[in-house]
Amino acid sequence: MKKVKKLLLAVLTLVLAFSLSACGFPGMGDDSKKDEDDAGKIEASVKKVTVDAGSEEIIEIENYDDLKKLKFEVEDEDIAEVEETDDGEYTVTGISEGKTSVTFSAKDCDDLTIKITVNAGEEPEPVEIEVSVTDIIVTEGDSAYFTVNNYDEFDSLELDCDESVAEIYDIGDGEYEVVGAGEGETEIVISAEGSEDVVISVTCEAPEYEIVVNDEGYVEFGTYEQDGDDSEAEPIEWIILDENADGYLLLSRYVLDVQPMDSRTSGDVTWEDCEMREWLNADFYDIAFSDDEKDLIVNVTLENPDNDQYGISGGEETDDYVFLLSYDEVLDYFDMDVYSSSDYYGGAESLITEATYCALESDVYAEELTEDLYYDYGLDSYYSEDCIGTTGVLWWLRTPTESPNGYPSFCFIHTDGEVGYDLYGEVGCTDIGVRPAIFISK
Repeated sequence: MKKVKKLLLAVLTLVLAFSLSACGFPGMGDDSKKDEDDAGKIEASVKKVTVDAGSEEIIEIENYDDLKKLKFEVEDEDIAEVEETDDGEYTVTGISEGKTSVTFSAKDCDDLTIKITVNAGEEPEPVEIEVSVTDIIVTEGDSAYFTVNNYDEFDSLELDCDESVAEIYDIGDGEYEVVGAGEGETEIVISAEGSEDVVISVTCEAPEYEIVVNDEGYVEFGTYEQDGDDSEAEPIEWIILDENADGYLLLSRYVLDVQPMDSRTSGDVTWEDCEMREWLNADFYDIAFSDDEKDLIVNVTLENPDNDQYGISGGEETDDYVFLLSYDEVLDYFDMDVYSSSDYYGGAESLITEATYCALESDVYAEELTEDLYYDYGLDSYYSEDCIGTTGVLWWLRTPTESPNGYPSFCFIHTDGEVGYDLYGEVGCTDIGVRPAIFISK
């Protein structure tokens, strides 16, 4: 009977032990709780990170392959940034001095928070911007160049200047083109983050004017409407009458316009006070010449000789940009084919002048020198046959003369190249052409 009781007690002890083990009580030979604790952790190579601003440190998640849906969040990205740079490898970049943290989370795991401390670190030494020049002189419309010698040391460069004076173009590898835009001075300011600005002084100069001589040997200077097409004025062609060390005396090749000398019908009228002078130095001057061309036109002092035949005063000296030739200047600058000093009369084939289409349309007096007229006028004794067929026009001189009617009058050149004090045009005549003269500097 005792043996039976002992046997029953042993059986009950085994049953109770088995039951307790099945219910998961600790200490009964069950290791499942320990295994669950180990699987629920995110394991990192560091517990905290200290990094300088601008520097980097690495965090490695050591059990990365065992984790599901691993992600992270940075508390303050103004202090530090974190980026996954490889499987299980995260790069911490210091942004600014301060403290923050990064928290990793994964499915069925406790979050892992790693504290990050960012130190100010040492300020980097500023990089000096090195340029090839400090001063640039460029002509309007032309180019000059400079180089930022160490451009590859900068993430970016900013350049600024007054674009009305100069324009800047980046042509690559740190080289820049400067194009003159307008006369003046400016500065190119070159900036880069962390570096002191560098300044290049720029002077843009107006281009030097070059005398343009066309294929026919005439100077082209200024523009004036000549062909009746108002869309664009044509270049004015000029004959070089004289040249000296200072410049050129020019006379227009054609009669360009038709204007009366003055509106008065009585009294003395001289070049000094006539309306033609005012028109030439104001209206014509402003229409025909650009500002750059005006800079080359000399304000010359003119003597205004008397009319020797009739004893008429030529008036006081004048200062003019644009003027008409005097009777005496015609004799000085043109070779007379025939001339009588006692009669104050002569002529030259070279004085026969044609007019522009616009001047002809304005009713300048014109006459074609036909072969019959050539012989009737006796020009065959003085002129070549080359002038036959030429349509000459009348053009004013600035020398006053006498009119039989007593009206104030000025000399003119006739259609056939004749010149004389007896060739008069009353100041109000509207069929005598204008052939301007100017003096331009070299």
